[in-house]
Amino acid sequence: MRIINYNIENFGVLKNAERGLSDGLNEFFRPNGEGKTTLAAFLRAMLYGMGDYKAKSKNNPHPFCERTHYYPFDRGKYGGSVEIEAQGKLWRIERWFDEKKSINDVVKLFCDDEEVPVPKNGIGETILGIDEESFARTLFIDRTDLEISAGGSISAKLNDFAEDPEGGSDFETAMKRVEELLKKLKKGQGPKNKPKIKLLNEKTDEIDRELANAEVIAASLEQKYTARNNLAAEADALQKRADAAVKINIVREAHKRYNEYLKDAEDKENAAKELKAAYKNGVPSESELKTLEDCAAKEIELTAKLNGARPADEDKAEFERLKNTFANGVPDTDIMEEKRRGAGRIKILENSLQSAKERTLSKRESELSRHFQNGTPADEEIEKAKAYADEFRSLRREYEEIKNAPPAPEPKNSRAIPLFAAAALLIIAGVGLFVAVNKPAGAVLAVIGVLLAAAVGAADFSARLKRLESGRENAALKDTEDKMNACINRLVAFNALYGYASAEDAVYVFDTLKSDISEYAELCQSLAAEEKERKNQKSELSELKRALGEFFAAYGADNDDKMRAYDKLADEIKSFAALEKKLAASDKEVKELTAELDENTSIKNNIVQKYALDTSNGLTAAVTAARKAAGDIEAYEKAAGEFREKAETLKREKQLGDCPEGESEDVDAIQSELKNRIAELAKLDNEIGEAESDTEVIPELKAQRAECAEKKAEYEAMYALYEKVGEYFAAAEKNIKSRYIDPVKNSYLAYASALEEALGEKVKMDREYRITFEKNGEYRNEKHLSAGQLCMCALCFRLALTDNMFRDEKPFIIMDDPFADLDGTHMQKAAELVKKLAADRQIIYFCCHESRKIN
Repeated sequence: MRIINYNIENFGVLKNAERGLSDGLNEFFRPNGEGKTTLAAFLRAMLYGMGDYKAKSKNNPHPFCERTHYYPFDRGKYGGSVEIEAQGKLWRIERWFDEKKSINDVVKLFCDDEEVPVPKNGIGETILGIDEESFARTLFIDRTDLEISAGGSISAKLNDFAEDPEGGSDFETAMKRVEELLKKLKKGQGPKNKPKIKLLNEKTDEIDRELANAEVIAASLEQKYTARNNLAAEADALQKRADAAVKINIVREAHKRYNEYLKDAEDKENAAKELKAAYKNGVPSESELKTLEDCAAKEIELTAKLNGARPADEDKAEFERLKNTFANGVPDTDIMEEKRRGAGRIKILENSLQSAKERTLSKRESELSRHFQNGTPADEEIEKAKAYADEFRSLRREYEEIKNAPPAPEPKNSRAIPLFAAAALLIIAGVGLFVAVNKPAGAVLAVIGVLLAAAVGAADFSARLKRLESGRENAALKDTEDKMNACINRLVAFNALYGYASAEDAVYVFDTLKSDISEYAELCQSLAAEEKERKNQKSELSELKRALGEFFAAYGADNDDKMRAYDKLADEIKSFAALEKKLAASDKEVKELTAELDENTSIKNNIVQKYALDTSNGLTAAVTAARKAAGDIEAYEKAAGEFREKAETLKREKQLGDCPEGESEDVDAIQSELKNRIAELAKLDNEIGEAESDTEVIPELKAQRAECAEKKAEYEAMYALYEKVGEYFAAAEKNIKSRYIDPVKNSYLAYASALEEALGEKVKMDREYRITFEKNGEYRNEKHLSAGQLCMCALCFRLALTDNMFRDEKPFIIMDDPFADLDGTHMQKAAELVKKLAADRQIIYFCCHESRKIN
């Protein structure tokens, strides 16, 4: 029995994996995460499928199962095929798994290249002869489940002598069943598990008690029959007396009711006469009463409307005020629109002037103003300074042409630059002092700065000239430098007058000064234009405020905020128009409601005067009283007629003549005595019925007692039989275990002896498959072994089970890294055993570490 090949199209992390497997050892060495366990799970799933997906629940919010584990991330169908050689046949299994339900899996089974129906008990059990649980405990070995036990279809395979090949049986179950039957018959204890024989004895005693009681009751029946006859005669005599008394009483009662009917009719007629006397002019008809009610309701409605229609005092006062305000007329829409635009223009002008007032010069504008606060140089002064600058540029080109070699580098400790900086600070400070505090002192300070700058420039240039003369002694170059120095000094002095100072490039500073003069001229023009615009806006604003103030003041609506004055006046114009319209409509409605109310009062008064109705308590009370009087009169007259009709009908039906004389017999007393006799008779009848019922069960009780005796004898025989069966089963179990368990035990001990040196212990197995090992002269169970030792024992046990379950054909074994807990010594022994096993069977071995490789 072997797996020939597998083909995985998509399963977990494996895709398009195909491989043929050979006889003997097939070793798969792969690091963790590369599909080792997934391949083992695929082979198992091909044989036995996978469980269904489990939905989320309160106790399991994150369910996880094989079907979820191996469902590919790219979704879609997943699965493949595997070919197995078993039972002398070639089997091919094709499975495609659904995401959640096994019922939606697509499964095909081929036997010798011909498709066959998928068996109900499953493909794995059909090919291997064992169910999935047994497969996991024998042929599928991994480190997570190394339990040492024989259960499920393992027992069925080992005990193949069973009569029922479908379900199998075992002696332990049979003996347990026999013991249960013995307890049910005789051995049981406690109130809930009484044995059947004890229950029969209790039932027989109960039947004997009931039978004796029924025979006593049967003997008392004759006396009860005599007493019943006497009571029945007495009750019959009393019934006749009661009937005679009732007939006389009925006639007397009829005469009494006849007289009462006549009296009631007379009372009703008198009551109607009294009511009619209260309304001398008669009672108004229902339609007239309805008219009065309508008039009363309408009067309330019209009065309320009239009160609501009258204008409020505050509305009238407000209208008079507005009427006085607009005594000279209401401004038309065009005038109001013109004033609204004027108020808006005021807002615009005020915002513009405020913005201009808040405007400050920028940093650049302030800088220009500071430079030229005493005015800008005249055009001829600028042209003169420009001539110095042009002359300097010309001399600098001449100087560059004269030079034959670069000038010697300036000493690092030159003091010219710091002195120029000091001169510049003196000039700037002098200008600032001149502008802000003391003009004479500022002028002196600025002149000192200018002179210092000129002296430093001359000294620096002289020092350079001396160095040039000492190096090359070029008289022409020195003359050019003197002229350049003179130009620079004049430009520095000119620039310093306007706060522009530079010891390095006076020409560049002069160009900057010229540019700033043009920019300052544009700034002055812009500021002058802004000032002119502000004056125009102030003039326009003043005129608008004056004109609008006069207009709004004429209507008492003036305000510093002219837009608010406009809004107030516009609101009062709207209020005046609305109130004028409202008061006119109110006046019209009051007139109409007053006329309607007068007409309603006239209709009401006509009816009240016609019947002289008393309206002192209100019209509604008068209408209610009149309606009640009319109804009562009609009811009294109708009732009087009905009572007289009842009296005549009673006289005719009862054929009443003279009323009987003499004392009436007390019917109630007779009826009470009769009731007592009937109650006694009923009680006696009930007693007789119960007694007769109690005596009727005598034959049945006798039959039940005989049946109990017969059943007891049957149970006693069954009990003796079950005891014999138990004895036979115990003997048979002993013989069977010797025949079927010993081979497993012997096979296990053979494998264990091969590993005994590695285990370091002497291992034994008893007839119940219990594993023990000897240590220090004492046997202990396998729970005391280390994880590695327990792994070895479990492997031996599974191999022993396999040898005895599959005697005709050696099955393949799948090992998914079962030796992870073994040390080097144990692993070497395990490897030798696996190689030995692979000599006559197929082993598919997975591991993820070099130390657990076998080949």
